[in-house]
Amino acid sequence: MATKTSTLRMTPLEWGLIGILSVLWGGAFFLIEIALRDLPPFTIMVFRVGGAALFLWMIVLIRGTEIPKGLDLWGVLTIMAVFNSALPFSLIGWGQIQITSGLASILIAMTPLFAVITAHFFTDEEGFTPIKELGVLSGIIGIVVMIGPEFLRDLGANVFA
Repeated sequence: MATKTSTLRMTPLEWGLIGILSVLWGGAFFLIEIALRDLPPFTIMVFRVGGAALFLWMIVLIRGTEIPKGLDLWGVLTIMAVFNSALPFSLIGWGQIQITSGLASILIAMTPLFAVITAHFFTDEEGFTPIKELGVLSGIIGIVVMIGPEFLRDLGANVFA
């Protein structure tokens, strides 16, 4: 029986893809800040989500992928779309009216940390371990260092943003 071994080293292609992802991810906050000069946050979200939906539908149609017809599935997908895309993108845009795009992107970087913390409280399988606690703590410290202690003094002014 053959076993698959994995290496802990990334190839140059993988590093390149991570670089492209980081530019696209971080660039979105910069572009939102520019768009907010002329458009309200909800309009920006409609363009983001609508544009992505059109692009994905084109891929589905080009590939000839079968489109599910069950209303139950479409109801679940709609709920997921609202809570995983539409609502967060609207709130990010609204928040960026109050804070800079750089700060927004740094705060969004906390998403994986919140996922670990949330999973601890809402699942039985993903409880805290010493290494997870260390990882979350070091992540929070890293983000505080990136933001700078001066931001922490003004946190109350823009806490909702």
